[in-house]
Amino acid sequence: KQLLLFKHNGLNCLNTSDDGCTKRIPEFFKYAVETRYEFDSVAAIKDNYSYSCEGDRGFVANPDFYHINNFVTKIIGPSIDAAKTINERSFLEKRISECERITKFNANIVSVDFWQQGDLLEVAQEINKVRAKSLRRRSLRKYIYDWFH
Repeated sequence: KQLLLFKHNGLNCLNTSDDGCTKRIPEFFKYAVETRYEFDSVAAIKDNYSYSCEGDRGFVANPDFYHINNFVTKIIGPSIDAAKTINERSFLEKRISECERITKFNANIVSVDFWQQGDLLEVAQEINKVRAKSLRRRSLRKYIYDWFH
């Protein structure tokens, strides 16, 4: 097993050598791009995927990680009612596929509120299985090609 660490929302260590900054834990936004994170309703996410999926913070040009924020943040905080809708399989699958189609990035990270509500774990596991199978097939094809050429 491996653990990958990034620093997020701390000291800005990208262009400084201030105390507290370390090269051992890199800045998240140096390697990743994330979608917008301030949505006041489910409709704000669903009705305009071009807006809700576009990169808002981070390395937008060619990121190693694409982080989809999939939650509603109202003035008083997270909404469990919204989570019951947007954490459902159909909503997650549509949002992830639309964001990947629009941005041409594979989603690596999906942030939600109330992960216990809905189908996030199952959807993420299914996507990971499909991607792993695809990588194995590509690796096998490359091995066969290299063997004969």
